Amino acid sequence: MARHVVYVHQNKESPALVFTPLEPFLLRAYISAARRLSPSVPRELEEYIASAYSSIRQEEAKSNTPHSYTTVRTLLSILRISPMSVSLRLMQMSKFSLYSDERQRSGLDAISDIYSILRDEAALSNKMDVSYAHALNWISRKGYSEAQLKECLEEYAALNVWQIHPHTFGIRFIDA
Repeated sequence: MARHVVYVHQNKESPALVFTPLEPFLLRAYISAARRLSPSVPRELEEYIASAYSSIRQEEAKSNTPHSYTTVRTLLSILRISPMSVSLRLMQMSKFSLYSDERQRSGLDAISDIYSILRDEAALSNKMDVSYAHALNWISRKGYSEAQLKECLEEYAALNVWQIHPHTFGIRFIDA
């Protein structure tokens, strides 16, 4: 863009185009078709997306680090531009760098930090049972992998902190 502006000021004309511009009628037809589209979220993903969005907002409220504010409009934009399976991950990873410094300052190793995340989120929702999907959602927003989650689940199950359902991998905290 800067090169274009400099060129126009130096030569008092626009540079030659390196592409063929779209015809106005084609552009109008495209805009008209786009206006008729009404994107929707499949019912089976509504709860997951609502839960993920709620968690993101709660995290933002708790965090002391300055960061962007995730609005519903931001969420809808992300959902529109990318496949559903990628959308929330894209938002999570875009915020990862904001949280990484905070985690490093805490001095926790990855497994301990994952345990803390799961414990805190379960306490916030006042639940003793946590689904594997929610656990994975919470830790992936902090930049951790599924392999690290599994390692944490095994380690803390061995310590009798929680029990893991053999088929669903759901987590049940053991009340001490």
